[in-house]
Amino acid sequence: MQGVRPYGRLPEGSGFAVRVLGDPSMGTSFGAQLDGKGVQVTGSAGTWTLTGPESLGPGWHSLSLSAGSPEGTVQRTVKFLVEGGESSGPPMPPPDEPTVFFEEDIRPIYERSCAACHGEGSNQSFLGSFEAFSALGQQALDRVSAGEMPPPAAGVAEPLTEDEIQLLATWVQEGMNP
Repeated sequence: MQGVRPYGRLPEGSGFAVRVLGDPSMGTSFGAQLDGKGVQVTGSAGTWTLTGPESLGPGWHSLSLSAGSPEGTVQRTVKFLVEGGESSGPPMPPPDEPTVFFEEDIRPIYERSCAACHGEGSNQSFLGSFEAFSALGQQALDRVSAGEMPPPAAGVAEPLTEDEIQLLATWVQEGMNP
């Protein structure tokens, strides 16, 4: 998704236009709501553009996405902050506290399924630190979800389970907390 990052911040008065890329096999079933109100969706089969208000007010906003897939409906929610002017004071914390953390939840998945190829001294990109792994958070999720990582031909690690993929997805959605 381009245009808004989970738990990202935008300046007051920002417009709302987001591009969502997905697997074309997802079909044309796609919907979106911004703060519980429908958002205009254009596009088809894996590439959608969402447009909403020309100017967003300060505070936390919630973008809910719903896409059809061969396995059923996939739903994601992204929260982001629109920062107000000087008089608005410090931003309040996001509506929901994060539930997934790199050290506690994601590192064990990395150690089991990624470290053999992406560990210290390997010939692949090192992903063993929070900084390295979070820099590729969404890309890692996309590749794992598509079954591209760990590469089946390498035979060095088992594919991630559905629960592990969901845990990684939640971590990315919640802003990739350490």
